[in-house]
Amino acid sequence: MKRILIASLLVLAVLTMLASCASTGGALPKRTDMSILFIGNSFTYGNNLPWLFSNICKSTGYKNIKVDSVMVGSYTLEMFCDPENKYCQQIEQKFAENKYDIVIIQEQSIRPVNNYELFRQAATTLTEKARANGARVLLYNTWGYAEGFPDLKYNGWTTAQMAYLLADAYKRQGDELDAEVVYCGLVMLDMYEKDREMPLYHKDLKHPGIGGSFLVALTFYNYLLGADTTQVPYKPTSLPDEQADVLKAEVMTFFAEPVTWPETKV
Repeated sequence: MKRILIASLLVLAVLTMLASCASTGGALPKRTDMSILFIGNSFTYGNNLPWLFSNICKSTGYKNIKVDSVMVGSYTLEMFCDPENKYCQQIEQKFAENKYDIVIIQEQSIRPVNNYELFRQAATTLTEKARANGARVLLYNTWGYAEGFPDLKYNGWTTAQMAYLLADAYKRQGDELDAEVVYCGLVMLDMYEKDREMPLYHKDLKHPGIGGSFLVALTFYNYLLGADTTQVPYKPTSLPDEQADVLKAEVMTFFAEPVTWPETKV
């Protein structure tokens, strides 16, 4: 499915970034074969994002979506690129033994903002490896920490400012690599600003709660398969029906139009 990044424009002296995420061309056939590799840290393995995504697919009749992962807590992409690191070696082995259609790459939660160059170098390395395998690369844009997390005060950010800075960094990297960016962090922010009671965050105010992980899984489901998330019958058992339904609707509403966010200067 084609996604379009729309160029930035000036509106009332505020620079607004635009990007498109929601599917507009209809769902892929249920017989679609797709092999996906997730690479990330606890923002990916928290609540087992690949498993949630797989359950969503199976519940809607997509039986041929194969999901694989390399996930390690606290890891940066730089660590996944170290030839001496066993998880780097695991990635190499997976590429040698498998053919992937999609590789989803997630950087450590703050590195794209506080050390863009290391993010750029490692994302470039992994993208090259994925493309050598024949895969399409998606950059998994993560979210700002919830209000009250110490790093926000230390850096002088709000949750929204951190989210916008991350979106800026991921968009820049996507442009440089000619890679797609899935703006999970921005839909997370939108839902957070609408409903602070939604379990988007873990109690540590940083990692995803079950609602946050489910929202991200739904976002990837819509992005990759073009399917309507409001028609997904699956939900995590720990998430009330009413909250699950709100999250399913949020993806379709938020991504119905090109995603926008203001330029952030801190």
